[in-house]
Amino acid sequence: MPAPDATNAPDDATAPSVTELLEDHGLLLAALETPAFWNRELRRRGDDPHVVGVRTRAVGTGQVASCHRVVFDLDGGDGEGFPSSVVVKTGSEDPTSRLTSATLRHPETEVGFYSRMAPTCTARVPRCHLAALNANGDDFLLVLEDLTGATQGDQVGGMEPEHVGAALDELADLHATWWAGPPGGTEEFLTDRGDPNAHAVLLAMLYEGFAERYASVLDAEVLSAAERLVGLASRYLVERPGPTSVTHGDFRPDNLLLPDADGSDRVAVVDWQTVSVGPALADVSYFMGGAMPPELRRRHEAELLGRYGSRLRSRGIGVTDDEITSGYRRYALDGLVMAIGASQVVGRTERGDEMFCAMATRSAHHALEAGSFELI
Repeated sequence: MPAPDATNAPDDATAPSVTELLEDHGLLLAALETPAFWNRELRRRGDDPHVVGVRTRAVGTGQVASCHRVVFDLDGGDGEGFPSSVVVKTGSEDPTSRLTSATLRHPETEVGFYSRMAPTCTARVPRCHLAALNANGDDFLLVLEDLTGATQGDQVGGMEPEHVGAALDELADLHATWWAGPPGGTEEFLTDRGDPNAHAVLLAMLYEGFAERYASVLDAEVLSAAERLVGLASRYLVERPGPTSVTHGDFRPDNLLLPDADGSDRVAVVDWQTVSVGPALADVSYFMGGAMPPELRRRHEAELLGRYGSRLRSRGIGVTDDEITSGYRRYALDGLVMAIGASQVVGRTERGDEMFCAMATRSAHHALEAGSFELI
């Protein structure tokens, strides 16, 4: 039997479904560039869009997935209520990154978040039009609201304090939504992230490649902090005290869309493939330690931490300043954990190297200044 044709006419019953397309990544990408695919899918939503043309281009800087902006040319019909463009997120085209993502269950987690949690999340999240996962959990499709007026944050260049503060408002709203625990029906994708002792062993193995790759780029103080972290990793990754909530897990500039000309003054949060349950302050410390150069962070961190705490308390969360300060200090090493581990298991790019080095450097200085090692 011949393979299904992704460009079939919209009413052709033999055209592959989204489920079938997700079994062949190349076929899925080809289908996304055809009006026929979108006409079929939008009609299944009850729309009558009459898409006659599709234009796509890559967007974002994702390391474990790929994103494309899809712009529609419409010809009549009642496409009212459906946007003229969307952002499509699918599995990475890099085999290493895609395998890593599937092993860590990123597709299952992100599809689960957009399907089950995004509608009630009070942080600003792009609206999801379609979420689908293949049977093996190694490929997925998300069709998301295109926030065309927003600007993606930059992990390498860093963020201005005003944008950091606005992002912390969204982070506090996320934590406040599920401070009492995650909603029912999410256990299948908000499961334990694995054995932390095994993660500690893996981190030690990955550190060798990290140190070799970046020895000529990172200063001795950063490499020393990384080596010290590896020696304490089993304790650091196992013992995670502090108030818990649903956490983003990778809350950093590259995963934020900053307000520009989209009519909103709120930061939008994307990339929910690491959402889990854990210490809320780990999100805060990871973000602030990596979002600003050290000198800028030092000048503004007390004010910004106060803003996060005030936002939580305005939502009825009884967190104390001591809990915030203690968690902020303890989890400053999370950025260094991410830099060591992620840099070795995703496809290597020039921009990726710059990002991981910036993350490692800022996190190491943050942890040393905060006395994080003394709290482990």
